[in-house]
Amino acid sequence: MFGQFGIGLVETQGPLVKIQGDTLHLAWAGGLQNPQFGEMDWNGDGISDLWLFEKIGQRTLPLIQNPSTGKWNYEPIYRYLVRGLRFFALSADWNNDGSMDVVGYRWDGLQVFINQAAPGQAALFSKPPLRCISQYGVAISGLFVPQDDIPAFADVDHDGDMDVLTFPLFGCLEWHKNLSMETYGIPDSTVFRLESEHWGYFKEGININNIQLNDSCSGLGGWPNPLHSGAGRALLAADFNADSLVDLVVSEGGSPNMAWLKNGGSIAQARMTELNTSFPSNFSGTAMQLNTFPAAYYADANSDGTPDLLVATAGTDSPADTMSSFMYLNLGTKSQPLFNGAPQPFLQSDMIDLGTGAYPAAADLNGDGIADLVVGSSSKNGQPARLYVMLSNLDSSLSLLPLPGNDGSTLNNYDLVPSLGDLDNDGDIDLILGTQPGSLLLIPNLGNNTQPLFSGTAIVLVSDIGQTYASPELFDADSDGDLDLLVGGRDGRIAFYRNEGNASQAQFGTAETTFLGQIETVDPSVGSSGYSIPRIFYNQGIPELMVGSFRGTLSHYSALFSSPGQFNSNFTLVTDRLGYADAGLRSAPAPIVLPGQAYPDVVLGGAAGGLFYYKGVVADLEATPYSQPKITLYPNPVREGEKLYCKECPLKATWTLVSIQGQYLLQGEGNEIPTDGLESGLYVINIQTNKGPILSRLVIFK
Repeated sequence: MFGQFGIGLVETQGPLVKIQGDTLHLAWAGGLQNPQFGEMDWNGDGISDLWLFEKIGQRTLPLIQNPSTGKWNYEPIYRYLVRGLRFFALSADWNNDGSMDVVGYRWDGLQVFINQAAPGQAALFSKPPLRCISQYGVAISGLFVPQDDIPAFADVDHDGDMDVLTFPLFGCLEWHKNLSMETYGIPDSTVFRLESEHWGYFKEGININNIQLNDSCSGLGGWPNPLHSGAGRALLAADFNADSLVDLVVSEGGSPNMAWLKNGGSIAQARMTELNTSFPSNFSGTAMQLNTFPAAYYADANSDGTPDLLVATAGTDSPADTMSSFMYLNLGTKSQPLFNGAPQPFLQSDMIDLGTGAYPAAADLNGDGIADLVVGSSSKNGQPARLYVMLSNLDSSLSLLPLPGNDGSTLNNYDLVPSLGDLDNDGDIDLILGTQPGSLLLIPNLGNNTQPLFSGTAIVLVSDIGQTYASPELFDADSDGDLDLLVGGRDGRIAFYRNEGNASQAQFGTAETTFLGQIETVDPSVGSSGYSIPRIFYNQGIPELMVGSFRGTLSHYSALFSSPGQFNSNFTLVTDRLGYADAGLRSAPAPIVLPGQAYPDVVLGGAAGGLFYYKGVVADLEATPYSQPKITLYPNPVREGEKLYCKECPLKATWTLVSIQGQYLLQGEGNEIPTDGLESGLYVINIQTNKGPILSRLVIFK
């Protein structure tokens, strides 16, 4: 009646993770590389939270301020409220109603999501978004923003609606005037007119140190001369000196610093009259030096009501990875900021953030019956990849530290993908690593089954799998007592290597197939590479396969074997979006089996260097976590004990909550549905309206 049920995944905050005894409050938020910041009241409690959009993987990270601790909490239940964002996405009070909306780039240009939440309720955004249209002389088209740029949004002319400042591909700064107030008398539309092609009267240079003031940008052929570096530009527009005029902070790809331009003109005629290329030194802050492309954001970073200066790397080719996000605390006011000395690292020190890429594998390394993790990473600019371990503690938390005996630095590899298993039959867990060149390395465990210690010397198991970015999985495919190998890689396919040795001495020769199960994870809409990462898990005792990919999602395959030890030529694809898990880019799963749980949890690594935690639940394979065909239940999934809201339900509507076995559990009336006393799992809600009954699915998690 309600569709086909099977394994489902619900993203959660995961178990506590500690580094040297200190708890990481954002452990499972996925890591950062090119974050973009703003303000947002996610949960409707009236306290300013943090909007965060990560360009790598194009994902939203909803961060909620915890007033009792002063820390940020990652709340994945809000992650999919705004979908389809690309390149940049910022928060702004677009319609001037006191609630923050979202403006960002999508496949069809600049668009705005209006926050339609009632006072005291969690954020809820309009669908579909509003597309920004601008009049360029006699022509009308989508408002153009180069995809590597970050434009600025501000009420430049003080008429009550939000204008856009952006650079074209070539030329001076454009002012697109919002025509909402002039046309409709309210500030909620996205109709613009190109009001000025040289707003502020300044011209770009090769970098920000060559910006020229008092220049109308009328160089050779109408183009600026010289042109900028072409690696992206970022803008921040705000009044920094309480004169009611919009000033600018400008940065460019190729420059490690930022420039402040003072508006010394008027509301009607902006003109930049002062230039400081060591911003924010002119506001008591140490000059920012951040690799090759910093971007500035003005948002409240500690919920004290005053915006702070946040700076993060904007270029995806930047050498920054574990140190790409910083904060200057504002000790002044919004329009007269006073930034407190040197910038402080922001958020990343509270996360699992291993740099570029995180690839986990799970096994019990310390003999306590609880799964531990070994996590490999990638790196940039010639720096070797590293290896880490997350060991379970007595309080069910995990401790993150370098892998004992071998942190990977001496292996001199760009990319390390681990798999775990006992390859020498000595009772402890050994380590196999896939590398970027395409080799497979064995790192024996020289410790024991309670205190792992991995050898600093690597043994080559397979010198070349025939493709780069090797990703192994150990699995006894033929039930002969020794471990065989499944190996993914850049081409998106999976090879199978049968162990030609024995349980005490593994030996792998030539692959029996390089196209196991006819699996291929290349998605042309994302790129030409697949980066398949296979992992075996058990569904009611039967081995099945989940596969990570460059797209960032997980595929689930069943019917692996035609007979014991004999693979089917074609595996059955159950879904190419298992549990709607999403790592952004380059998903790397690690199934974790918990006692008494029907389906495994999944730790999911991604390209930004962090990890996500997904709880395994029974789920309807036809449902999605962010779309309901007839009514909208929000939030869905919902945490145990929290209220659920029905957006379209009339106040007099009656509802019944039913288990998937058909047991009636709760009944009530109205558009608020409590979840007190309900355990984690899948439920069905039957809502009676004057048009008949409406059925919808609900996931509850701890």
